[in-house]
Amino acid sequence: MAEMNPNAVMGLGSKLNTSEIIDRFIKIEKRRLQPVEQRKEEKLQQVDAWAALQTEINKLKDTVDSLDRKDIWEAKKITSSKPDIVTVTGGASADPGKTTISIDSIATAHQLNSPGFKSKDAVFGTGVIKIQVGEEDGDTPIFINVTEENNTLEGIRDAINDSGAEVEAFVAETYGDKPFRLLLTSERKGAGGAIQIEVKLESSEENVPILDFSNKYDEEAEWDGVMRRRTLEDAALGENLMSSTPITEVTGNYTGTEDNTFTIQVIQAGVIPGENDVVLAWEDELGRTGEFRINKFNYRAGDALELADGLSLRLSQGEVVSGDSLQIKAHTEKSPAMWWLDEGERAAKVDPPTDWQSRAEGSGMYVFGEYTGEEEDTVIFRIEGSGQVGGAQPLYLHYEFTESGMNGKLRVSEPYFSTGGEGSSESATAYDAKDGEELFNLEFGGGKGDGVLSIGNGLSIKVPAGLVSDGDTATIQVEPKSDPEAVNFWWQEKESESNSKVSSGKVDEFLKFEPYEFDEDELEEALEESGGKPRSRYGSLDDGIQSNEVFSTAPIAISGDYMSGENKNYTFTVTDRGNVGVTTELEVKWEDDKGNEGKLDFGLNYQPGDAIPFDSGLSLMLGEGELLAGDKFEISATTATVREAKDLVLRLGATREGGGLEIRRDNNMVEDLVPGLRMEILDSSEEPITISVSDNTEVARESIINFVDAYNTFNATATEVTKYDAATQTAAPLLSDRNVAQMTNEIATTTIGSVPGLPQTDNMLFALGIRINDKGVMSVDENKLSEKIAENFELVANVFRSNGDSDAPGVAFVGLTDKTQINPEGYDVEVSKVATRGTLTGGSLPSTVLINSSNNAFYLSSGNKRSELIEMREGTYTPASLAREIQSQLRQDRVLGTRSIRVEVKEEGLQFISDIYGSKSTLEIEAGEEKSLSGLGLGMYDAKTGEDVVGTIDGVEAAGRGQLLVGADESEAEGLRLFVTLPEDQVQAGEPEANVVVTKGIAVQLKDILRRITDPAGGDLKQVTNDLSEQLQSYDKQIKTLNERISNKQESLQIKFAKLDNTMGRLKAQQSYLTQQLSALNGSKGGEKKE
Repeated sequence: MAEMNPNAVMGLGSKLNTSEIIDRFIKIEKRRLQPVEQRKEEKLQQVDAWAALQTEINKLKDTVDSLDRKDIWEAKKITSSKPDIVTVTGGASADPGKTTISIDSIATAHQLNSPGFKSKDAVFGTGVIKIQVGEEDGDTPIFINVTEENNTLEGIRDAINDSGAEVEAFVAETYGDKPFRLLLTSERKGAGGAIQIEVKLESSEENVPILDFSNKYDEEAEWDGVMRRRTLEDAALGENLMSSTPITEVTGNYTGTEDNTFTIQVIQAGVIPGENDVVLAWEDELGRTGEFRINKFNYRAGDALELADGLSLRLSQGEVVSGDSLQIKAHTEKSPAMWWLDEGERAAKVDPPTDWQSRAEGSGMYVFGEYTGEEEDTVIFRIEGSGQVGGAQPLYLHYEFTESGMNGKLRVSEPYFSTGGEGSSESATAYDAKDGEELFNLEFGGGKGDGVLSIGNGLSIKVPAGLVSDGDTATIQVEPKSDPEAVNFWWQEKESESNSKVSSGKVDEFLKFEPYEFDEDELEEALEESGGKPRSRYGSLDDGIQSNEVFSTAPIAISGDYMSGENKNYTFTVTDRGNVGVTTELEVKWEDDKGNEGKLDFGLNYQPGDAIPFDSGLSLMLGEGELLAGDKFEISATTATVREAKDLVLRLGATREGGGLEIRRDNNMVEDLVPGLRMEILDSSEEPITISVSDNTEVARESIINFVDAYNTFNATATEVTKYDAATQTAAPLLSDRNVAQMTNEIATTTIGSVPGLPQTDNMLFALGIRINDKGVMSVDENKLSEKIAENFELVANVFRSNGDSDAPGVAFVGLTDKTQINPEGYDVEVSKVATRGTLTGGSLPSTVLINSSNNAFYLSSGNKRSELIEMREGTYTPASLAREIQSQLRQDRVLGTRSIRVEVKEEGLQFISDIYGSKSTLEIEAGEEKSLSGLGLGMYDAKTGEDVVGTIDGVEAAGRGQLLVGADESEAEGLRLFVTLPEDQVQAGEPEANVVVTKGIAVQLKDILRRITDPAGGDLKQVTNDLSEQLQSYDKQIKTLNERISNKQESLQIKFAKLDNTMGRLKAQQSYLTQQLSALNGSKGGEKKE
């Protein structure tokens, strides 16, 4: 066929509108396309409708799948009341409930610290360092040789790290002039990982640093003393430190009606103004009394203290001493009848206060009692020290019976008047008057708090409050009691009158102290001791800071080996006054800064110098001497331990009142305390911590509601794509599609159906408060659903999920498939053989095994995985410690480290036990290059492959895969999976070990249907979309064919009309030519006629 010239202009020859004529013909032809295109459009709408429906089916499938997952129904809500101390994670196996624990301590790895050194290159001696971690059988020491090549701090660090001693060494730079320390950290946590180290390094050079890891403590201490220490500021308040110093003044106008004398006496001594109360009591001649209690918080020096009768007392700064007093005389106004007195002389007046009594009077002592000595004697008393009797400054009264030689020393300073316990008498010694032989030695008390002290021979003394000076003396003559009958014998010579008096032996005298008179030599010696200055009776500021404290005199010593891993400060306090080893009951209380405390007895049964243990291996020794109530001393004990080796110690079931079962672990990750829970302990806590486990029903509740929403969305979409609108008389794309009706009907029927195997009252969604109305819309009664969940959550779960209930704990339901049939009676499970693990067992080992470079490395294979080279540290082991060493190295292996391969000792040989069960559980061992296994007892070994479980389900042989027993293909139990953990001794031939009842919940049934519908290989949706695709392809083919036919027809018409136009053009040309010719002929004829 000739081609049409596209540039040709149609109709020029024929004068016809050929294009319009052709278009009309083609339009008529195209009418045949419309039905086909309309049918294609309908199919496209159906494709879109099915795509929308498929989207909602997939959403419904997702919610259904989630309702059959274990994590939805077995989800647990696990909380810790103190997550900063205990974090808890867990899984489905955790049982709901509450557990309380308290954490006494967390597991820590032992750390030791050396003394500081100036440089990390510090050089030590040479020798051996012995390190051992742990004290269990089989924990062997490691010996590290220190030579001149590695005897620096860093060299020793490297030697320890390379020794395999389970200790990490690190040189730490701390602070101070010697900042570099060697820090050792145990690689084992817990009390069993304590580091024991012995350092024996020697050097011939001097001043070589010493590497030491031992604990230290103060071996001696001094008593702190009782009362306070007087400061120079206090002393500066008065010139005379041994008497009351405040200046006094009386103010006001006396309003009394008669003359009167007020006496002010110091009841409680102290500084004015001071932190502690000073108590002044007053009384007058009328019998009135009162008291001033002043301190720096209520009194300012110079303020007036209201006395009586218009008078007030003012005191300056200063110090008052106990028992001191002064007087104030007041004179009443005189009668005007005394005319000879002028007005001023008659007026009431008050004399200035007298000086303090301690300034104005001397001092002395009382001696009383009934002398029981056998001969006349002279007792000499001498004061040692200067100060106030009963005051803070140490004062002693020495006494001596000159004839008998008996002597002693008494404390007459504080607490002379303040204690009623054992007295202040220290000692008394009796001597024979003729030859000076010591007869006996006494140590006695007898103080009653009133100042009365015994001096022996029936005599007692009392020293009143007052001032005494060093060297003050007093003397008294005493006579024994006479025998009245001895003077009446006639043969005796008559004695003089003066000698014939009968002596009663009674003594009751006040002796006044006289100052000690120095002879020239003594004076020179005293001046020399005092630096050339005469000694003041009251002391002087030149003596420096005076002390208001008195000290216990017993020497102190500490002994023992300090065993604690903590630095501690100890305080020892005397509870009662007395003499060490003399006083009946004499206790010293100790306490440390960690809250520990105790009491030590240094009373009558104590031998001075004996060591009494008190804490952590330390003991206290006291020598002879006096202890004062309230006196104390302190010592410090320091340890090389930076961190103690402690177990995790927790108490299960503890309450606020304490108690609970003590649990110990060597690490802070606890997985075996509460089944299903993994706890990480971060810190200790005295308060109980509550671990709560509950079913996380909210997740399941939300999943159920999501399912209902997804179902309603699917139903709404299915309704939308199949509806007919009567008002517009239009049908939805899938109105007549039977596939949609079948799918929706099947899904709806299954959803409202029952679950075989569950109780009839609770085997449908309706029982959970879920309903479907006549339009297929599902609704949830959330209150009823919540009630059902709270009432029986497991039953709610079984309405949706697949479930299997086994009557034997050793046979557990794992899962099933869509091919597993439901058997209301359950499936009997009979196990004939339990699964085993692969083992590798070596030969017997000797009691000690030497590991060296010839046998310290091997490879271990488990299944198809081979370890890296397992290298053991060289040394001597027991079989048990060798097993632990291999176990430790296996855990660090990057290939097999995550597997729980066990290494044990069996029949004195090594045994490796695989972590998996079944026929794929195999173990093999291979020596390292140029190594031997014979030294490990593994030159010849017995390797056994694990075995799968063997058994039947419902009488049909099941497939065993390790511990998993799977229902046989094409049996009713096909796809049923059971996990068998029965011990071998519970397997009984010919009898079922368990019965397992399985159910398929609504979600499982829907899951099977939706899996079939959405199966991409040949599901219902796939078939529908394939059919639509084929139909669309057919329509496309028809349309293509028709379009080609129209195109061909159009081209044919164009050609035909072109030919017509061409023919018409030629005819018109011929017509024109003929017309011209005829016209020409006609014209020539006409011309001839005219001529």
